[in-house]
Amino acid sequence: MGRHLLFYILLATISVVGSYDFLINNIRNIKKRNVADTNTDGIDIQSMNINSHITSRFAHNVITSRAINLGNASKEAFFDVDLPKTAFITNFTMTINGVVYPGTIKEKEAAQKQYQQAVSRGQTAGLVKASGRKTEKFTVSVNIAASSEVVFELAFEELLKRRFGHYEMFIKVNPKQLVKNFEIEVNIFEPQGISYLEAEGSFITNDLLPVLQKSFSGKKGQISFKPTLDQQRTCVDCLTTLLNGDFIVKYDVNREATGNLQVSRT
Repeated sequence: MGRHLLFYILLATISVVGSYDFLINNIRNIKKRNVADTNTDGIDIQSMNINSHITSRFAHNVITSRAINLGNASKEAFFDVDLPKTAFITNFTMTINGVVYPGTIKEKEAAQKQYQQAVSRGQTAGLVKASGRKTEKFTVSVNIAASSEVVFELAFEELLKRRFGHYEMFIKVNPKQLVKNFEIEVNIFEPQGISYLEAEGSFITNDLLPVLQKSFSGKKGQISFKPTLDQQRTCVDCLTTLLNGDFIVKYDVNREATGNLQVSRT
């Protein structure tokens, strides 16, 4: 129990104080994969899934992304993750060739030093760091060895508060490139029953509205957003993505038993 509590105290410190970072660098040398296309020297994000489970106003969110370095040299990939101040990171792992490497909590300077050492050796390594004190923005840095594939998973949790007559969950979306398999899925379970459910995105055009699926009945609600590769394009022949902005989930519960509600006046 003591270790468990200490773990969560340190995680809270990461999101508020910003003096500690998640680090993954204890990865043995990985054998290079044979890659058919050697002309691409960048990082190709094959998939990005944002999965959220909300139970009794407590949200557990997991961002999972699979990236491939098709080049002949190691290369860094950067992902920006914006979290509400009330959220906290609970886990960061990387999977290579079926082996899971968990992140460890390190003092900021030590984590940065070890990460840079791994980068200089061309090894696969990962780092999650805050950009400042009391910040909401985290940068996920993943150095991917040449001709190799990595799956990284970032988990964070948040207790949702009721504002303006509903509960609200904010998800920042910014993959920075077209993603072959992109999906946001939100599942909600509220013992009191769901009375209202809505979802919107600042980047969702009229053409994307049919892709946003939402439904609720009784105690359960579900939201799904899974655009195809072509639907993500800023224009028909463009290689840039329009997925850049805020995805917001709003819902409320039946209010016969108001004593159980979490209310915020701010």
